[in-house]
Amino acid sequence: MLQLKRYPLKKRSDERGWLIQNDYPEFVDKMKHFILSTTSPGKIRGNHYHTRKHEWFCVFRGKARLYLYNRETKEKFETILDGEKPEFVAMEPGIVHALENITDEELLFFEIIDEAFDPKDPDTIPYKLK
Repeated sequence: MLQLKRYPLKKRSDERGWLIQNDYPEFVDKMKHFILSTTSPGKIRGNHYHTRKHEWFCVFRGKARLYLYNRETKEKFETILDGEKPEFVAMEPGIVHALENITDEELLFFEIIDEAFDPKDPDTIPYKLK
């Protein structure tokens, strides 16, 4: 069954704003590349899969619907990632993924990847889910 491994994060707030720190040292050991991006309301990022890369996603502002599809088992799965309850979710190789901003505000999204980006071999295979 297609499921996500989730890593809840502690969001600490005061009059200055908020802070989240990494409580999962295994991410630091695996991080070879990262992406910090925004997504406009109603827009979708992703619509691809990787053959070897492992990724960990987190929404820090806004809400997104994460669509997943296992090409081998044909299973589909959807879940909501919410910046008010930040968590990393693990993305395994071979799983098609797309992330849709479902709010009327700009989405702030962070991603850790276990392989350095190589433009000659990006390991990103397009596959339209949404």
